[in-house]
Amino acid sequence: MHRNGLSGLLKSLMVCAAIQTLLAISALCQVHTNWLANPGFELGMANWTYYGDYEYPGNYTNQGVLNTNQFVLGTTPPYVSAHAGTNAFKAWGNYNTWLSHNGRRQMFAAAPGSTWSASGWVSTQVPDQITGNKNGSDQAVIYVDFLNSSGTITSDVGAPGPDVLERDSALAITTNSPTSTWIFLQVTDYTGDTNLTAPYGTAYVRFSVDFSQPACYTPGGYNAGSAYYDDMALYNTTKPDPEITVQPQAVPAAPVYGQTVTLTVVADGLTPLSYLWQQNGASITSPKAHGITTATLTLSNVDTSLSGNYTVTVTDQAGPLTSDGVYVGVLDPGIISMTPPLGQTLTNGSTARFAVVAAGSSTLMYQWATNGSLTFNGGRISGADSNVLTVANVTAADAGTYSVSINGGAAQTNAGLKVVSPAQLATNLLINPGFEDGVFSVPWESGWVPFNGAALATTNDTYYGSATPVSVFDGSYVCRTYNGSPDNGLYENSVPLVAGTTYHAGGHFYVSSLDPVISPAYVVLQLAFKDAGGAQLGPTMVSRQIDPTFTTDAWTAVPVTNATGGLDLVAPAGTVAATCQIYEYCQQGGGGSVYFDDLYVTAATVQPPPTRVKITPWATTGSINLSWPSTSGVTYEVLSGNSLTSPITWSTNATVAGDGTTKSVAYPTSATQKFYRLLEHY
Repeated sequence: MHRNGLSGLLKSLMVCAAIQTLLAISALCQVHTNWLANPGFELGMANWTYYGDYEYPGNYTNQGVLNTNQFVLGTTPPYVSAHAGTNAFKAWGNYNTWLSHNGRRQMFAAAPGSTWSASGWVSTQVPDQITGNKNGSDQAVIYVDFLNSSGTITSDVGAPGPDVLERDSALAITTNSPTSTWIFLQVTDYTGDTNLTAPYGTAYVRFSVDFSQPACYTPGGYNAGSAYYDDMALYNTTKPDPEITVQPQAVPAAPVYGQTVTLTVVADGLTPLSYLWQQNGASITSPKAHGITTATLTLSNVDTSLSGNYTVTVTDQAGPLTSDGVYVGVLDPGIISMTPPLGQTLTNGSTARFAVVAAGSSTLMYQWATNGSLTFNGGRISGADSNVLTVANVTAADAGTYSVSINGGAAQTNAGLKVVSPAQLATNLLINPGFEDGVFSVPWESGWVPFNGAALATTNDTYYGSATPVSVFDGSYVCRTYNGSPDNGLYENSVPLVAGTTYHAGGHFYVSSLDPVISPAYVVLQLAFKDAGGAQLGPTMVSRQIDPTFTTDAWTAVPVTNATGGLDLVAPAGTVAATCQIYEYCQQGGGGSVYFDDLYVTAATVQPPPTRVKITPWATTGSINLSWPSTSGVTYEVLSGNSLTSPITWSTNATVAGDGTTKSVAYPTSATQKFYRLLEHY
């Protein structure tokens, strides 16, 4: 079928300098935002501060940022793997005679009681994987410290000092961890909770990526190896107090004069809440407003004085929080409803009614129009200047868009009308089977749904890459599918069926030699039975393939067949509907276009057996005309011959698709006698 920039560091420094009372506000502003600047080291070491207990001061050669064009070790592959992007931070041991640590950190102001979540991805990669000695294994870890006001970003290189109120860490990467694999590490507290709570006295939160190495150059032996760190994350998960969980909305969104409007906010907090609604930033004084100090504001019998922007301020002991604004625009006049809301499909001879309910502060005057032209009372039409328009005994000429204008256009709406023959509804279960609506589906019907390469066409269109007009089997429209993607086509998803009933399905297909099907592409017509829950019952029934071997430049009837090749498709037990689908397979390439028209799904019991059809002939200047009553889903073949003497030779003049209306053909007269007959094809 057809990573964060230098601005993050500046923000961090500004927060650190803020007074304690602003810390909670700062936290609220960054909920669910990664507080770490340059978390994936795509900007090198920017925003990350070095720490370590190294042997030679200023020697930072035991860490660096590597990219995926560099080798894990030495001058030969394998290359460095990054979790995301192209960079990762690498750290290794100091090879000291004591347990040593080194890494990189970021630190932020934090309030007591604030909650945090921390994580990252770590990998130790062959051939420089973490090793150990008799003193233990090298370790790569992430940890979070909550510090008092005396803490600094470089303090507490190893064990926590007195400035560390709590240290939380993730499970370490060691010699027992998988190699050359990125492992997700989640920091937890001592209870295993991933929500880390800052204890009393907290002034800062500090995030560290740490590499530790046991003592080397002792009888314990010599350690080697390294670890990579990428996509670090530190989130402030502190719950706002108070918090608006659902911003206010107006119901209805566009109220009409005289209606009632409700605005509701959903909020919570750690202490009892109070509410205060405002209109345009000022107190609401209208007697039509109720619940001004509650979670729900009600505006009754509205008029234009109540139009405006509404907000609510929610307050608890932590302070006030004002909601987003919601605009209420009162329509005067305004339309409350239209029946039918989108449109309707009727049969020839039925009565169409369109009713509008409106309201306003002044007398309402109505004017209906059809397809943009004013409609007037008379004949089959009444109510053209009222709120209910009636069109009696509708015909196909009445189809279109019906609109109503109130008070000279101050309010207006529209709905559609589609007219079909009773025979079509009685025999063909598909909506818009010949695509004559000019769209795949009108808004009020569950018609065709296209996917990927599918489009409507008319004789005003041409075949791909040519100037030749498209051939239409019947009417003005056809549909085509083409190689728009590996899977293309369209479907109707709710064709109503009855269990145990026999159905026939098919359509007419056309392939142009100017845009032929190219292997391995092909198109099929499918029918799948479904139960009330939408589950498929039994196998999908499929037509023959329209592929490179299909006849070109001629419309061909193609039926859907059952498993044995027969035309009878019996709906199994539990069937309530079917999906009818045109499907083009292009998953391995191919191309071209397939055109189709007059598709059908019909109950076999409603089709009469083939019979002689009465032809009504009449002559006009230079022509002989033939007409006959047609049945939807039946294809009529018009044949002619020069003699009724055996042997009789008949030639096909035309094929015509039935749709329940009277069909006609015309042929030029000649000096040679002609005999005509009509054959029905189901």
